[in-house]
Amino acid sequence: MRSKQLTRGHRDDRLQQLAGEVALRAIEDLRLLRRRGAVKGMKVVPCYTGRDLTECPEYNNTLEIRKLLRDFKNGTVTWWCRASGIDIDTRRLLRMMEV
Repeated sequence: MRSKQLTRGHRDDRLQQLAGEVALRAIEDLRLLRRRGAVKGMKVVPCYTGRDLTECPEYNNTLEIRKLLRDFKNGTVTWWCRASGIDIDTRRLLRMMEV
């Protein structure tokens, strides 16, 4: 949650907003990795060295990128989406992320 002023409502609404921000951050990270050439589809590029991610140092290691991709595949990101109120399943989320 970026700031308390952005949250409205009671505790459940704030938790739902936080879950949405977690899911959105994971989606934005995957898009960043694709733009930088670290990920193609839902796989790590074999010759990726990590030098292009100066603004995102947590993904300089391919192990961390694999963990993010695994979170998409095993349904962790889908769980965060559902907790935020978005009715989506894992297959549909992966299909949307392939585009």
